Amino acid sequence: MAPFVALSSLTGTPFGEMSGLERWVGLALSILTGAALGAGLQYICRRGLWTR
Repeated sequence: MAPFVALSSLTGTPFGEMSGLERWVGLALSILTGAALGAGLQYICRRGLWTR
């Protein structure tokens, strides 16, 4: 949800009035953000970095 809020803030378009392109860009950013967070969490869990 955060990428949609950031995109709405950057473009000045209210969330409910986004165009189709803005919604697709928001979806792509959301997917990329989720993948990056998942990869980072997986890296931390596999390396055991929380115990150092």
